[in-house]
Amino acid sequence: MKRNLWKLLLPAGLALAALAGCGKEKAHYDEVERKAVEYYKDKYGDKVTVVDGFKAGNSGLFGYIGVDDRAYEMSDGAMVYWNEGEQYFADNRQAEEIVAALKSRVVEPAVAQMDPDAYVSEYSFNRTGMDSFDEMVFRGYFDGDLEKFTAAEEVRLGDFGAVVHESAYRAKIEEFFNTIDKYLGGYAGGTVVVCRDEFAGEWPPAELLSWPEGNLKVRAVAYLDLDRGLKWLDNAFIELADGVQIMSGFRDLVLEPGDVTLEPAGAASDLQKKLDDAYCALPLDAEENKNGGYSVRDRRHESRVILTDPEAPIYRLCFSDSVRGQVTEEDTNYKFYILMDSPEVPELWRYIEGDRYGYTIFMMGKYEPEAERGRLQTVNEGDLLYFGGVTFEKYGE
Repeated sequence: MKRNLWKLLLPAGLALAALAGCGKEKAHYDEVERKAVEYYKDKYGDKVTVVDGFKAGNSGLFGYIGVDDRAYEMSDGAMVYWNEGEQYFADNRQAEEIVAALKSRVVEPAVAQMDPDAYVSEYSFNRTGMDSFDEMVFRGYFDGDLEKFTAAEEVRLGDFGAVVHESAYRAKIEEFFNTIDKYLGGYAGGTVVVCRDEFAGEWPPAELLSWPEGNLKVRAVAYLDLDRGLKWLDNAFIELADGVQIMSGFRDLVLEPGDVTLEPAGAASDLQKKLDDAYCALPLDAEENKNGGYSVRDRRHESRVILTDPEAPIYRLCFSDSVRGQVTEEDTNYKFYILMDSPEVPELWRYIEGDRYGYTIFMMGKYEPEAERGRLQTVNEGDLLYFGGVTFEKYGE
């Protein structure tokens, strides 16, 4: 009987604990709201009241559950933001004035010095970028002294994008970066895209900014990492094979001849045997898939790969030490842009050694007459490359 009574009391106890937790949370944010009013009065000398308060964050699968930050609308229309993790207040009352000063006294003169004919997209500073609270907020009081303000305040640049002429590469862009870096911060603050001279009269700025990497109209891309330094990606392709160009997907690495090479590794018939052996090793109908889902690969769902050029040579990808040195614990993949520039070259396919994908093959590149950029590919050293046709045969066909 005591056990049964305990089972009856347990849910009630959990409910009471949850209510107690909710009570503590309410008391905490009541205090935060009170302090938000104090913060605002201490900063501006104005007495205001809170007319609305809400969770400041991004909605997820279950709405705003787990969002700890808060935003408060004051009776004068200003918004005060509370960062729970870092325990500070900020507000947008002076945002317009601060932004105007940053643009007119820092960014715009630096852009004009870099390239007076530069195209510049919309950009922002200290924007929260939240679903429920997308505002530019600042912690310190701005008295007009921009140097003093930015020395004390972390002012983050965001969403900056510029397209400049090739004459700005690299010295003027570095000078631009060094100028704004004295005042601004922020990881991934923006990009500067260098358009090649031959396309300067037909700039498509929005297109170039949306995907400049590997674009034949782009000389280079400068990434404005104001926390860790200026990074570059040069759109410099080298020849991997006849009709196949390759460029680095790593920032600050320009490929030299010999950095990526192809080593002979047999014929397509040898690769076909690997594919067939791996495909036949798959279960016909995996037990886990019999209830209608598909969580385990089996022959019923996957197709058999058939290489239509069995005599074609197979090549193994090999890298130099300078390329190998780019891979870190955080980024374990090798990234390259592949451009097929000859209609005489067959499609390029990649095979990954190992049990996981040993039964299939992946498209790596093909000739496209109107292509203006290379395809980004993630590969590994030792992958096998096949130039030729491929068909896929479904089970039972």
